[in-house]
Amino acid sequence: RMHHPMHAYVRERLLGATVRTRVRDGRVFIGTLRCVDKQRNIVVGNVREYASEAEATTAEATPVRTINMVLIGADERVSCTITDVGPEGDDGGAAASFAGLVI
Repeated sequence: RMHHPMHAYVRERLLGATVRTRVRDGRVFIGTLRCVDKQRNIVVGNVREYASEAEATTAEATPVRTINMVLIGADERVSCTITDVGPEGDDGGAAASFAGLVI
C-alpha cells in the first residue's frame, strides 16, 4: 500500500499531541504521541491507563497505573483520537485543526 506524502506531514505535526487510545480488551491509554511507524504502530509517553472507557471518561477516576512509555500495535487499536495538540509550535497553530482526528 502506498502512503501519500501528506501522511508523513500529518504524523510529524501530531508528535507531542495528547492521544486517547482504546485497545481490543477495552483498556484506554491517554498520553503523549511520540512515534508512528510505517505499520501504524504508535508509541505513547507519560501514559495513564484505565480499565475501561467508562473509567477514562469519569472526571474523578484514578488511572489503573501510570506508564512511562507504551507501544500500541496497530492490530490492537480499536480507536486512537487526538484530544489535544498541545502548545502552538512554529506552524502558526495549524496543528490545532487536527484535534479530534482519528489515527
